[in-house]
Amino acid sequence: MEFAISCEIFARLANVVKDIPATETRPHLKSVYIEHKDGEAFAVASNSRFAAIEYLGKVDFGNGSVHIAADPVLIQQCRTEAPFNSVLSVSFNEVLQFGAAKTTLGYCYPGNVAVVANGSPFVQWRTWTPDKPVTKTKGAMFWNTENIANIGASSPSGRLLFPEFIDATKPVVVRDIMDENWFGLFMPNRTVEGEIITYSDGAKLPEWFK
Repeated sequence: MEFAISCEIFARLANVVKDIPATETRPHLKSVYIEHKDGEAFAVASNSRFAAIEYLGKVDFGNGSVHIAADPVLIQQCRTEAPFNSVLSVSFNEVLQFGAAKTTLGYCYPGNVAVVANGSPFVQWRTWTPDKPVTKTKGAMFWNTENIANIGASSPSGRLLFPEFIDATKPVVVRDIMDENWFGLFMPNRTVEGEIITYSDGAKLPEWFK
């Protein structure tokens, strides 16, 4: 099956996963996921704490998906070619789980660009969003500086709009104010055991401030 994504979008979404620890054993977190569904294409990147989703437009071929390796060399090549409107094209053999990739300017990725991620949760990315609109604030949202910088860098303009109400126990949707084709998600903070960490009180000025 054939997949294509602009070099600019691939390199930009890869910002989401650029700080994945070397010890991470979940292969899907070291990739950019492309999905074709019912004549439309989507790209997803996530480090499990937050995610970036982008609509890629209409496609003429059938349903399917592939995880493209967020390889630093490939990312840098795409950044170099982005000003020339280059496209990263991937031919993926689902039986062999092998992907061959090349760019518009002739770069060919050496080896298998497809990440084998059996049971990948990215297949269910549509279920990550809140099941209904949030109408009142609950808890306090906790940010990691690295995460907020990376999700901003993954958006087209870097200008993000947060919702009017934030329920810190649910994924928080952010939008790019300049581009309708992108949105981000901040996932609720969880312990190693999976329990959601909730900060009931928001930030206040410290006691020493008078």
